[in-house]
Amino acid sequence: MHWWLPPKGSTFAGPIDGLFIAILIITGIAFVVVESGLIWFIVRYRGRPGRKAFYTHGNTRAEVIWTAIPAVTMVALGIISNHYWVEIKGRNSVPPNAYPIGIHAKQFEWQGWMHAWVGVLPHPFFGVSGTDGSYTIRGLPPGTYTIEAWHEKYGTQTATVTVTGSETKTADFSFAAK
Repeated sequence: MHWWLPPKGSTFAGPIDGLFIAILIITGIAFVVVESGLIWFIVRYRGRPGRKAFYTHGNTRAEVIWTAIPAVTMVALGIISNHYWVEIKGRNSVPPNAYPIGIHAKQFEWQGWMHAWVGVLPHPFFGVSGTDGSYTIRGLPPGTYTIEAWHEKYGTQTATVTVTGSETKTADFSFAAK
């Protein structure tokens, strides 16, 4: 049944699609049962010449049954889906290489947002890593410097570099998951 659901955009799409299909099957069966009952009652109790209508107040047993069945079904679906919601929303659900992106939804408007970090430095020398992880700090006068690399999840690392002129120096940093 993958032809009518959108492509998986998350590692959690499989369980969510499974819950969706289970709910669709349950509601489809309920729809067929209710509509069949409706048609049966229309045919069974249709107006006939010489037959007088009988009015009744109700049936408590039937009302309890048609209230309890959906209630038990909803509780069962909640219990079954709780495992998936803990897996999706729990503390361990975010992969270590995940990029935080959030969506703020309003009626007729979707706004994307993401986290940002601002570093205020007492000097004009800094570098921001590119998509390949490389960085460049330009214009350093000759001297010995401590370079600090910072990652929002993996902390900081430092390296000492001595610049003697217009040469190029390399300081490599490697961050690993903790």
